[in-house]
Amino acid sequence: MSSQPKLERWELAVYGLLLAYFAARVTWLALWMHPYVPPDEITHIGRVLAYANSWGIPDNSPASFEYGLLDHRPWLYYWVMARAVALNIFPIPDLFFVRLVNGVLGLATLVLGMLWVREW
Repeated sequence: MSSQPKLERWELAVYGLLLAYFAARVTWLALWMHPYVPPDEITHIGRVLAYANSWGIPDNSPASFEYGLLDHRPWLYYWVMARAVALNIFPIPDLFFVRLVNGVLGLATLVLGMLWVREW
């Protein structure tokens, strides 16, 4: 029903290899990058964990002051990552789990972008 030509086998293989390389590289970076990478990796996970303790946008408190004002920042990323932290059933730290979830979101964005460009 689509008027698009079918992809050749070698094109599918190239796309598959590129996506596999991207996934492997993201996984390697998520698991082996030092937690204190500048500028603010610890700040990001601190904000995510502050959002994890609240269902909505958390209030500013003395415990969260080191992460800046929580209610004056774009909140969607932190809220989504906080919900993902609740799904961490693996014996890995929350920081690495959030990094892996970010990698999955990045891979999904890449695939959807490729499909969208193909539609054009």
